[in-house]
Amino acid sequence: MYKRITLNELDLLKSISKEIWFDTYKHILSVDQITYMLDKFFNAYEITKLNYYFIVDEEVVGFFAYSESNYIELSKLYIKKQHQNKG
Repeated sequence: MYKRITLNELDLLKSISKEIWFDTYKHILSVDQITYMLDKFFNAYEITKLNYYFIVDEEVVGFFAYSESNYIELSKLYIKKQHQNKG
């Protein structure tokens, strides 16, 4: 199931993003770089630029974001590590 993310859920989005990014990128990026990227991409201004949705399977397991113009572009797709590779 998918649920559109609202500004009121920004803290949850930040929390999930932090968990996923550190699991995914800790071996190739510094903590400072990951923190910088999270602050840059997941703030109230930036999340209004795209259509953000939580991916829900009894709990929030990830999120995706896309933009629309003449076509749809998937910009972000992040899934918690323990929910990856399930089909």
